[in-house]
Amino acid sequence: MISVSMVARPSERLCIILEKSYKISRQCLHMPTTVEIKGILEEKLDMLIKAGLYTSKSEIVRDGLRHLLESIDFLSIALHLYKNGVLSTGKAAEIAGLSAAEFIKECQKRGIQLAIGLEDVNELDQELALLRQK
Repeated sequence: MISVSMVARPSERLCIILEKSYKISRQCLHMPTTVEIKGILEEKLDMLIKAGLYTSKSEIVRDGLRHLLESIDFLSIALHLYKNGVLSTGKAAEIAGLSAAEFIKECQKRGIQLAIGLEDVNELDQELALLRQK
């Protein structure tokens, strides 16, 4: 059995999802993480290192997590959380990696009713100000 320790630095989008959906504090998200890997998985990691593809098991785990996060459909997650009232338009747009205007268009395309509140209006005003500066 091996233990792979690393300090995970989740992206801002993932932090927001975990905070809002799972009530996980941001402080917890920046703590060192230890993963125990044993059996056939450990043997496969050793083979990857012996083949020269990676230099350490930590590197393999980080690369695997990076690929996993790249495969996640953040737009669908953001739309779901927005539709269920968990996120504001601005936060949902941030998670989706879109501007607020682009996120609103996505909602309209998918028939999701917009719920614009004061927080959303302020975020839209800020984005509009940034666009005017360009």
